[in-house]
Amino acid sequence: RFGDPEAQPLLMRMKSDIVPILEATIDGSLQAYRLDIDPRPTVCVVMAAGGYPGAYEKGKPISGLEAAAGDDVVVFHAGTAASGKEIVTSGGRVLGVTAIGESIQSAITRAYEAVSKISWKDAYYRSDIGKKALLRLEQPPKVGIVMENDSDLPVMEAAAAMLKKFDIPYEITVASAHGSPERAVEFASGAQARGMKVIIAGAGHAAHLAGILAAHTALPIIGVPIDSTALQGLDALLSTAQMPPGVPVATVSIGKPGGVNAGILAAQIIALSDPDVAGLLAVYRAELAKKVEQKAQKLARVL
Repeated sequence: RFGDPEAQPLLMRMKSDIVPILEATIDGSLQAYRLDIDPRPTVCVVMAAGGYPGAYEKGKPISGLEAAAGDDVVVFHAGTAASGKEIVTSGGRVLGVTAIGESIQSAITRAYEAVSKISWKDAYYRSDIGKKALLRLEQPPKVGIVMENDSDLPVMEAAAAMLKKFDIPYEITVASAHGSPERAVEFASGAQARGMKVIIAGAGHAAHLAGILAAHTALPIIGVPIDSTALQGLDALLSTAQMPPGVPVATVSIGKPGGVNAGILAAQIIALSDPDVAGLLAVYRAELAKKVEQKAQKLARVL
């Protein structure tokens, strides 16, 4: 997927060696590995050939590739080819210029600075990449995402991705029920005053982050059990689900599927008073139903 702009930010942020991960995927031992992800934001600007997605010409020489690349900028080739000593266009989506920064704004600036150094005849690209993200950051968060450890980020990013899909502003942070209980209590007790409607809490082992948050706020808490132990998350599931009467935590499934469901459940709660989110949820459910119907039709043709 090196030509896929959606994959390029992950490729830049992933610090782990990809080879052992691929080998573990093949031999079925993937549960023994953790991806080390750089938490800094990335932005990808796709440079396309003139006329794309319609008819476009190929073979146009590209200049500025070496000048654009840097320590925090990678130029991914999607639709290019070698022609002698030159790199030329050979597809509609030609390049993915991806930059990493300390903030979304700095990543955007860095990406467009790199784009400005690359050229070929009739090249074009969007000038508003990252605009929605900046607008979302300017809004007070409606959902708080809290994790026990930054190693839980791959699971909790699944929740964040769903909130982005439904255009819900959120805040994401680390607060430990055992390592930094004061921070966890401070986050929970001040969340409602800052405009939050829901808190999503993820923790592994028997760490009861969701429980301590629920004890210090009237906001609904969604617990995500993290599969980070030899018990593969069963300990976290029981710890999160078995709350005493009077202090509920809505517990979803273990790992990334739980992260996805936590984001959707948070959106459903917010949709009760937000027609825009309700509309996006309706579209999402219609898309799910359509995919199921397509799978059913495909299976019927095979059988």
